[in-house]
Amino acid sequence: MTTPFFARTLRDITDVFDQMLASLSTLQSLGSIDIERLDEASLLQEALKGLIENFDVERCSVFLCHNDRLINAAGIDWLQWAEGGTPVDSFGKNQEDFAQVRSLMSLAVQTAEPQICQDTRTDPRFRPFTDEASGAHLGSVISAPIRSGGQTLGVLNLSHPEAGHFNEWHERLVPLYSRFLGQFLIAIRGISRLQEQVGSRTRQLKAVLEQSNSLREDYQQLALIDEATGLYNRRFFLAEGKLAVARAQRHQRSLAVVLLELPAAAGLAAKPTVLGQIGQALFEQIREIDLLARTGDHRLALTVAEIDYSGAMALAERLCNIVGELYRKTVPDAQLSSSRAGVGFWPEKSRPAAGAVGDCEKIFGELIEAAEAQLKDAPGRG
Repeated sequence: MTTPFFARTLRDITDVFDQMLASLSTLQSLGSIDIERLDEASLLQEALKGLIENFDVERCSVFLCHNDRLINAAGIDWLQWAEGGTPVDSFGKNQEDFAQVRSLMSLAVQTAEPQICQDTRTDPRFRPFTDEASGAHLGSVISAPIRSGGQTLGVLNLSHPEAGHFNEWHERLVPLYSRFLGQFLIAIRGISRLQEQVGSRTRQLKAVLEQSNSLREDYQQLALIDEATGLYNRRFFLAEGKLAVARAQRHQRSLAVVLLELPAAAGLAAKPTVLGQIGQALFEQIREIDLLARTGDHRLALTVAEIDYSGAMALAERLCNIVGELYRKTVPDAQLSSSRAGVGFWPEKSRPAAGAVGDCEKIFGELIEAAEAQLKDAPGRG
């Protein structure tokens, strides 16, 4: 007589341990999720996977609150999952099932309490959806609100086709599971917002850095370029001229400095584009290795490498003629003085002496002085 009693007691104890083990495994699966590496959809899918694998449910899903509506966010069907298929929300496939669960979800959101139905055929909350002729019903359903910080984020749904399937372990664990899931959702949304803020700040900093670099480049260009003509300015000409002398010495090549005095015209101020046209026209006459700059209000300067003295003089005369022609076209009514040019040449002979080396700055200064002296005595051209 005692054997059946002890056997029954042993089975009850075994069932309790099985349920407890299933509950602990389910919670462990949720706690093992690395939320830092997942997005919200992946988090929900992993959470539902833990329920399917450990807690003896047929289907489960999560609906999230969005603009006063419940939006299907994730779901798993045990059969499809066991067969290796893609997890889907089976409640969303069958409109009748969805209508039944929606009513329970709405109650869960409104009351902020879990809604448990052991038999959808007899539960009055499901009477509007029960079709006695077809016998369609879900069986057992639990809808637990997903809450965190007093806010309802959504609803966790579990179902099993057998009526009365859910026991006190389910009734206790599912609300706890949904609360933990709510905390995870808040955490992952916080991480997502932080990542968005970091990304936004990074993009802003990148834009500021690009703007700063652009401004620095513009400033550097303005520091080297004459705005009126688009040519290099005096500062760059003096610095680069010393390097031109050094290159001429190193390669044993000649170097000429040409100074060009522009005509003085009363109408020039009214024609601000004249200097720009002159700069462009003269720039087209020189080579890439030559350097043309504006060094004064009516003064242009040019370094010409690898040229003999007669060639430098011919170039100076050609540039003067181009300037004169441009002035006559752009300022036809102005009283113009003639343009003049002077040339400084290194070395003084037609070819540099082998191995001739000297102070580049001093030599460049002497070239400018020689060109200045010739400029003063030069007749007007153009």
